[in-house]
Amino acid sequence: MSKIACEKCFKEYKDLEKRNCVCGGIIKPLRAKRDDTYWNNKNLSETFIRFYKENGHYPSAHEVDKCPYMPAARSIQRRFGGLVGFREKYNLGEKDLSRGEYRSNLARKLNVISKENEKNFFDKLKGEFGEICVHREKPMSDDYKIRYDFYVYVKPKNFGIDVFYPNGIKNLMGCINIKQEKLKYLKVQEPIYIVCLNPDIQQQEINKLIQNKINKLSNNIVVITEIELLQRGIG
Repeated sequence: MSKIACEKCFKEYKDLEKRNCVCGGIIKPLRAKRDDTYWNNKNLSETFIRFYKENGHYPSAHEVDKCPYMPAARSIQRRFGGLVGFREKYNLGEKDLSRGEYRSNLARKLNVISKENEKNFFDKLKGEFGEICVHREKPMSDDYKIRYDFYVYVKPKNFGIDVFYPNGIKNLMGCINIKQEKLKYLKVQEPIYIVCLNPDIQQQEINKLIQNKINKLSNNIVVITEIELLQRGIG
């Protein structure tokens, strides 16, 4: 007898009373043989090739989870031995996207995007608060080793800004922890805004991560998106 399961995450159900799984996939009967279930080597390879044609590169685990026509990355791990092994077996681009040439190229690409977004953000700050009020690379302490990316002189209270461009929500918390370590020895009470310049990351996502953070940020430190900061008109 065929199993009844989600075509995306393979969660099994007793019947077809529900048509949609909690993960968003469609619940349907799957054929009984393990090698002949809905997702097999052939059709999964085809989705990788489709993704490549649409995006110019093969998907990372994070991109697999966000892609509406692919199974969850955890399902690929469970059914096919993981993304690295699957890519290697079917020659689908770089084996391990967390290292090697792919990772180096990604880092260079993100660095270019980050610098471009930082320049655009600087122009927006000047437009919002006035060029005379916005300074770059202001030291946070007397030893001049730690600096704000931007410092804004505005009433009723000046504030500092440190910007970053994470490549996704999973990378965001690591960036925040690094910045938190850098800031923890400062004896300043003025507001410090850690601004995410990646437009694909929403404020709600950031808020959820910060709320669940075990090592809490100081009260004067706020993690915020570029859009949210400019909409608030802080000052």
